[in-house]
Amino acid sequence: MTSAIASQLESLLDSPYIIPWETVDRSWKDRVKGTVYDNCYPNYLITPPDVTSLGKIVQLASQNQCSMLPCGSGSKLNWGGLVSAANLVISTQNLNHI
Repeated sequence: MTSAIASQLESLLDSPYIIPWETVDRSWKDRVKGTVYDNCYPNYLITPPDVTSLGKIVQLASQNQCSMLPCGSGSKLNWGGLVSAANLVISTQNLNHI
């Protein structure tokens, strides 16, 4: 992922919602670890605070051909097949209000 895309992500959301993979908490790393092939870990964990932000993130990722791994809190990531690459893990865990 280029630094230009990272800058665009940061312009859409505040930093608490965009977490570089190196600083993601161990529990998230463990959940994603069983989901990706060959340790191809994502660049960011993104937890948008609202649906509008989610839409902007998905649009930006699509325009830049970034692969996304969508999830809620990540508790069931191992239920699906393995992902060959995901630039972004996008969690909807904060979208818990009407």
